[in-house]
Amino acid sequence: MIIGLTGGIASGKSTAAQFLEEFGAYIIDADYISHQITKKGQPGWQAVVSHFGREMLKENEEINRKKLGKLVFNNDKAREELEALLHPLINAQIKEKIAIGSATNQIVFLMAPLLYETNLDKLCDEVWVIDINQETQLERLKERDDISLEAAKKRINAQLPLQKKCEMADCVLKNNKQPADLRKQISKQWQRIKESL
Repeated sequence: MIIGLTGGIASGKSTAAQFLEEFGAYIIDADYISHQITKKGQPGWQAVVSHFGREMLKENEEINRKKLGKLVFNNDKAREELEALLHPLINAQIKEKIAIGSATNQIVFLMAPLLYETNLDKLCDEVWVIDINQETQLERLKERDDISLEAAKKRINAQLPLQKKCEMADCVLKNNKQPADLRKQISKQWQRIKESL
C-alpha cells in the first residue's frame, strides 16, 4: 500500500514521518531526494548550474540554497524553470523507491510537499494531509528557515492552498497542538490501515 503524506510548508510532515517510521512504515522523503540529487556533481546540481549559472554556488561549489530559494520564491518563472529541471529527476527516484518498498510488502509513505502539484498523488492508494492554522505555520517557518514574515508568506503562497489539499485528502491530521496529539491521530490511522490489509 502506498500512502501520500503532504501538507503545507512547515506543517509538521517530518514529525509525522518520524512517528510513522516508529510504527514500521517505509518512508520515501521527496525533499531528501531533492537534496541528494542537487549535491555537487549530481544530475540536479548540473541542471541548476547550467540553467542558473555558477553564481548560485557557494565557495565549496555546493548550491547556495538560500540564494536559490530567494530567487525562486520571488520569481514565478524561475520557480517553474527549477521545478521543470528537478521534478523529473526526483520522480524517477521516487518510483524506484516505491518499487523497493512494495516488493517487500511494506506500507509505503511518500512524503512530498508538492504531492498534488506534481501529480504524485496518482501513485498513491490514499493521501494524508497535515493541517495547521496559518498563524502557527508562519511562526514555525520563520523560525525554521530564519526568514522574515513576508518571505514566509511568499513560500506558503507558492504552494497549493492547504485548505484545497485538505478537501482532496482521504485523511486530514490536525497539527495545532502538541506532537503527542499528532502521534495519537497517526496511531489511530495506522491501525485502520493495518486492519484493512
